[in-house]
Amino acid sequence: MPVIRIYKHRLDKLVGRTLNVEELAELLFNLKCEVNIVDENVLEVELNSDRPDMLMTEGIARALKGLLELELGIPEYKVANTDIVVYVDPPPTRPYIAVATIHNVNIDYEMLEELIQFQEKLHTTYGRMRRRIAIGLHDLDKLPSKTLYYREVDVDKVKFIPLHDYREYTAREVIENTKQGKEYGHISIRDNKYHPMLFSGDKVIAMPPVINADITRVEPGTKNLLVDVTGTDKRYVEETIDIITTMLAESGGQIGRVHIIYRGEKSSEVYPKLRTEVIKLNVEYARRVLGLDISAKDLKHHLEKMRFNAKIGDGYVEVTIPPYRVDILHPIDLVEDIAMSIGYNNIEPLLPSTMPPTPLPPKYRLINTLRELLIGLGFQELHLYMLTSSKSLVKIGVNEEDIVRIANPITEELDALRPTMLNQLLIALRDNQHVDMPVKIFSIGDVVVVDEEKETKTNEKTILTIAYMSGKASFEDLQAPLCTAIRLLGFEVKTIKAKHRLTIDGRTASLIINNVNRGFIGEVKPEILEELGIKYPVVIGEIDLTNLWTTPVKQ
Repeated sequence: MPVIRIYKHRLDKLVGRTLNVEELAELLFNLKCEVNIVDENVLEVELNSDRPDMLMTEGIARALKGLLELELGIPEYKVANTDIVVYVDPPPTRPYIAVATIHNVNIDYEMLEELIQFQEKLHTTYGRMRRRIAIGLHDLDKLPSKTLYYREVDVDKVKFIPLHDYREYTAREVIENTKQGKEYGHISIRDNKYHPMLFSGDKVIAMPPVINADITRVEPGTKNLLVDVTGTDKRYVEETIDIITTMLAESGGQIGRVHIIYRGEKSSEVYPKLRTEVIKLNVEYARRVLGLDISAKDLKHHLEKMRFNAKIGDGYVEVTIPPYRVDILHPIDLVEDIAMSIGYNNIEPLLPSTMPPTPLPPKYRLINTLRELLIGLGFQELHLYMLTSSKSLVKIGVNEEDIVRIANPITEELDALRPTMLNQLLIALRDNQHVDMPVKIFSIGDVVVVDEEKETKTNEKTILTIAYMSGKASFEDLQAPLCTAIRLLGFEVKTIKAKHRLTIDGRTASLIINNVNRGFIGEVKPEILEELGIKYPVVIGEIDLTNLWTTPVKQ
């Protein structure tokens, strides 16, 4: 949640009336903001990160004037074309740019401080630390030429004086020697050699997203601004230039449109576009969500208080979204703004009607019951990852062709989907040999096995894996509690002599549940234990629970 510092006397001047602190706190609360009073003239305001249009006093004042009904609907801004042209040879790492001007802003020390804060907060939130978009602010009257060029350059062949410096650097020296270069120089450089650069005539005015040149430095007394926004996503670049220009125009400034001509294209782009969008808000939908019997006329009024344009249709309100409200994506967002206009404290909460609990599907009823039975018999449950190590699977004898591998694993330890949980339980036992004996553990979960008949070439099964470890562990220590749990579920169970690659011949049995072979129990071979680094005897078992929940049980 971004926090900004603003000057209260600037806010009062922009709103057009003096607000006491209690009134201001309540109004900002309705806008989902919190206020902290630093001193009598400085406030800290915590905002939602989805409202970049309020990251400066001008934006907050615009919203407050609506809530106070001093102004309704979308503000009207003065807009004119300029004779500034930007020629673009798109840099591969940062191909999009939008440029605009603001005239008659009359920047003083306090506004400059807020402007810098606004720029950095936009960089951090909406700009994703300058990766998605970056903003450059320039004194328009210091521009060497009205013809601008945005292109990629060799970092060793271009020199300029960085902002607030007096020495001339190559672009590479800026990246390597300045604080901004070290922090942001890696974002858009290509092949450690080429970097985007904005020129005015033959003079560098910006090295986005790193730093501006000092030649167009904005300072107190600046009256006219040139704003550039560069980025990797055209939509965000266009939205950001709209946010900035409309914000600065709130002080009475005039917006200037700039032509952008891309290499090889016949037509030019003009920024800012100041696009609006229309959303139809169904009246019944708004009533249902708000829980209020509210008329279309009142909905229209509340939307206008939130600085939207609105007109009433047949069963709906047609809402025009201003260019700076980039957070409005769906009618529910408009309903939220209506609630903010009404005031959350003025909406009486209603208790939800009670609903009967949804019954669990048979699968989870069986799993939950089995889990409770095993815990009651003294076993502890492990929750294990679906991903596992192919190396550990091979160690317990799983064939390579039976392993479903991940194409681009993040780590070697998680490079396969588990076809069994036996390896995971054995590793857990190895890592817990220091605890009091016996160690009794189990896990219930899905595994993925190779199945050539399936479209995906894989199939999922639900498995119970269970283990018992102690200095004198034997087959019977696991057979008795496991068979007890199965019988308590209502199934018939018996064991017959069997063999398994992990367990000792003569100390291994298949588990027959309702006349179907569903798994095994056995004492793990000493050589397997030695391979895994386990010092104590272990009995382990695995049962296929898949569709067991559809099997009839004894009543």
